[in-house]
Amino acid sequence: MLSNGDETQRVGIVPDIEVKPTVKGIRDGKDEVLEKAIEIILNK
Repeated sequence: MLSNGDETQRVGIVPDIEVKPTVKGIRDGKDEVLEKAIEIILNK
């Protein structure tokens, strides 16, 4: 159960921020998803 009372059974956790890797990021050897996660954590 989530903190707001919603159930997670058969639903899962619904992301509120969607980040997808780009072709440029892959070519440059970057992990854009991880970088965004770190950015969000450090800014909280």
